[in-house]
Amino acid sequence: MELEHVSKRCGDIQVIENVSVAVPEGHIIGLVGENGVGKTTLLKLLAGILHPDEGSIRMDSGKISYLLREQDLYPWMKVKDTVCYYTDFYPDFRLEQAISLLEEAGIELHRKVKKLSDGNKQRLCLILAVCRQVPYYLLDEPVKSTDPNFKKDFKKYLLRNLPEKATVILATHLLKDLETLFDTVMVMGNRRIKMIEAEQIRENYNISVGEYCAREMNAMNA
Repeated sequence: MELEHVSKRCGDIQVIENVSVAVPEGHIIGLVGENGVGKTTLLKLLAGILHPDEGSIRMDSGKISYLLREQDLYPWMKVKDTVCYYTDFYPDFRLEQAISLLEEAGIELHRKVKKLSDGNKQRLCLILAVCRQVPYYLLDEPVKSTDPNFKKDFKKYLLRNLPEKATVILATHLLKDLETLFDTVMVMGNRRIKMIEAEQIRENYNISVGEYCAREMNAMNA
């Protein structure tokens, strides 16, 4: 997955300008930045939901699982309807795994999605996303409404449920909870993106991933 001289404007705001970056395969990548810098826009560009104004995005495979939000689902849907929807539209959807994860989360198939708690709505959408068998997973704030224990074990959850060589780009502002998850981080700010491996941060700067990202975000937005 590679961005070449990509620019994107949303209304009057230039979100990304002339960005070129190659996304390492098989990594869990943290996409971090202040609110409003364009993390969601970048993920939608990578998913093909939005298109660059300039430049191009290339990838070896076009199969991407993009994390939906509860409001992206039809309001009449029950949990079982969302599972049927994914089964019908995505041949790579792993139905048995989805049913198992829903049972593990205590989310009943007959419940209406809109009646679920915020945390379970987010768990449902995450289950739908991770149960596709694809090379790329784009997750926008996947755990912000979930309970602390789930956040703590989220790395194990991903490693247990995703293909071994999957590439994950995860946008979050919860660095304290998730920084140990990342192999690489992409820091966004001032229409730019800076990428660095987490191990390089620890070795070269002798600070945590969260501290490094906070420092870079301040520098970008200064």
